[in-house]
Amino acid sequence: MVLQHILTLTRRRNVLKVVSDWYNSIYPSKMPGQMERVTVRCVEGDEFLTLSFVYGNKHSNLLRSKTEILEKSLDRIKANVTKLARKGNKKVKKTKLDSEGTQNRDVDEVKCTLLRNGIEVDKTELNKNAWIEGTLLQIQDRTYEVCKNVPAVLSLKLPGRLMVGCPLYPRVSVEFTEHENCSYVWYQSNTAQLSLGSKSLNSHSGVTSQGGSNQSNNNEVAMDVGCTAMETEPTAKIKAIECQWAEVCREPILTPSAEMLGSKLKLECIPRNGQRQGVPKEVVSAKRVTMSPGVFPFEKRHVFTKGRADDGCFRVVCYNILADMYADSDFSRDVLYPYCPADVLDIDYREQIILKELTGYNCDILCLQEVGKKFFEQSLQPSLLNSGLIGLLQCKDRQVPEGEAIFYHADKFKLVEEHNIVLSEELEKPYNSDLLEGISRSPAMLKRFKEQATICQVAVVEHIAQPTQKLCVANTHLYFHPRAAHIRLVQAAILIRHLEELKQSYRAEGKGDLSVMLCGDLNSNPSSAVYEYIANKTIPHNSVDWYTSGKQEFCGGFPLQHSLEMTDACKDIQYTNFVAGFSGKLDHVFIQSSQLGLECMVPMPTHEEVTKHVALPNEVFPSDHMALVCDIRWR
Repeated sequence: MVLQHILTLTRRRNVLKVVSDWYNSIYPSKMPGQMERVTVRCVEGDEFLTLSFVYGNKHSNLLRSKTEILEKSLDRIKANVTKLARKGNKKVKKTKLDSEGTQNRDVDEVKCTLLRNGIEVDKTELNKNAWIEGTLLQIQDRTYEVCKNVPAVLSLKLPGRLMVGCPLYPRVSVEFTEHENCSYVWYQSNTAQLSLGSKSLNSHSGVTSQGGSNQSNNNEVAMDVGCTAMETEPTAKIKAIECQWAEVCREPILTPSAEMLGSKLKLECIPRNGQRQGVPKEVVSAKRVTMSPGVFPFEKRHVFTKGRADDGCFRVVCYNILADMYADSDFSRDVLYPYCPADVLDIDYREQIILKELTGYNCDILCLQEVGKKFFEQSLQPSLLNSGLIGLLQCKDRQVPEGEAIFYHADKFKLVEEHNIVLSEELEKPYNSDLLEGISRSPAMLKRFKEQATICQVAVVEHIAQPTQKLCVANTHLYFHPRAAHIRLVQAAILIRHLEELKQSYRAEGKGDLSVMLCGDLNSNPSSAVYEYIANKTIPHNSVDWYTSGKQEFCGGFPLQHSLEMTDACKDIQYTNFVAGFSGKLDHVFIQSSQLGLECMVPMPTHEEVTKHVALPNEVFPSDHMALVCDIRWR
């Protein structure tokens, strides 16, 4: 009978309506111990403001123009309140508005005024000036305090996969506050399952709810029917499951322990801004905590990075983390990585492993490639901030939603300035006129070069303890095509010249000397012309790489040279990229050898570890690349 009743309800109601009604029923009209509130959302630059309040156990949201007079907003509130009252009395006719928007006699009977310091606010005052903090809204015999731009949690999500030993970084979107100002409470379920024949109902779906308990143990009633969320009204005739929640943590990040295996998790986020507190929001995990796939190979590398780098050194990590937009496609699943299960390619799974790996390196400078904009904003930036890392993102040109990210540790470095460039645009600079002239000999090559969205992210950071030590960090991801070595060679020349110009300008302006470090996925192995050019400062006009795309894109070749003394800090590595049909060292950390030196390099995973699951990525390697990790010392 229970299951039949559930299915009947499911067919009758649209899921969105059910969730909406459930949301409204739990939305608190006031915070504990406070007067009832009308919350006003008024953001500079927006045309409208929003008024939100609860009357008769129903939540009302009114979108009103900022330049509308107060009288019209109060009339609309009167109409809403009258409509709610009439729903409880079917003998009274519904309120109607005439063509001029005025109310009939019944609406006028509702008393609705806005008071400021005990005096009624002039009804001709504009909304943007009338609805200010501290004023009072009176509706009949009820009084509401006007609270403007209250801290709010806009969205709260948990990863789809919860694994023992893998830190959970919730995706939190807040307004009128910052993540670090919010309070977090994690709960673990202790659920008894009710069996119905061969079926069972489990506690709580992954639906986000507002309002939460401050109790360490609280009871909730909920159920799952496939993906359908059901209302939790006390009057429901469905015999549901009683789920007991036990508080386990009051930190923004939770690492599930073995004791949590098989449990669901709930997170409550309480938005705060100083003394102001908004409505708590909570989310329950859609799935239960499972075991991780075992020991991750990078955990063996973490043995070398348990502590921070020694004084006089800084730790660098260079890592292409495989953007979600490239992993989440039929082409990736069927062609590029057919050996990797689809759920393992999902960012929901890879995200936790990437963050676990990165935080374990305890680095001072982190250079990432293929960083999705959404992933950076929702996961990387807030999560790594907990480890003291401040992040900068520069997306590729032409509105490509992925790019490069530089993070620096706030207790060792501070940002001086950024000098990011789009390589195709830099071709027009006067100091690159010879490059433009050279590749213009082949219109096809010139066209292809200008079509690329490749960037070079450049950040100048200053050592906090030694301000004279300034580090110029360059981070890039050169064009990937296997028959485009000639394009990459010109790209490398442009970014090196940009770094030379920046270094010279610092000297000329008396800002001191810059120590240059170039990190990135250069899509070039140590035998390539790009590598030779950077490491040896020169490349001849007859380099074979000028010919990689045949006669049509052959510009005749020309010599290249630069003045920076650059050395590869991570030499003698067999590969950093290992996929079916290809392996090679494509990622590099070049340092200016006259000012920087290698202190130590963290060993790479073994070939047996890499090939245990065929190739990269897989369930223990979240990307098709592996991170380079090394400690660099100042000379």
